[in-house]
Amino acid sequence: MGSGITRTKRFIIEVAVTAGEINQFRHKVPAEYIKINGFLMTHNHSFVSGGATQVPPQIGNVSISFNNKSSNPINGPVMDIDNSNTRLDRKVKWLTLDETPLKGEYIEGFIEDFGLAGVGDYIVKLYFKGLVEYN
Repeated sequence: MGSGITRTKRFIIEVAVTAGEINQFRHKVPAEYIKINGFLMTHNHSFVSGGATQVPPQIGNVSISFNNKSSNPINGPVMDIDNSNTRLDRKVKWLTLDETPLKGEYIEGFIEDFGLAGVGDYIVKLYFKGLVEYN
């Protein structure tokens, strides 16, 4: 870090997910970020179903990498939780990261949807928080 003032800031990547497919994304890291230290994922679809058919708790997988795929800190399940109304000003549990983005690099990866129970297409929001430096 340089000699400027740092503060925490957030940015969001929205991924349109097509049911039953692997949905890739690539997003340039905003230039002012010197450190990415938190991650949170939400989606806008409630997969909870009633009756005899129950949606399994894992509906897909997510993989996210930084710096030309040299770091892959996020690799895991997409769970059946409707958290579209998560308020970021409330106490939420962010996944801790320790990524130093290289200038001009991308955050890239995929969200694989298993196509379970005919839930249709939906939007996944990937929230990142980190340090920005102002001179």
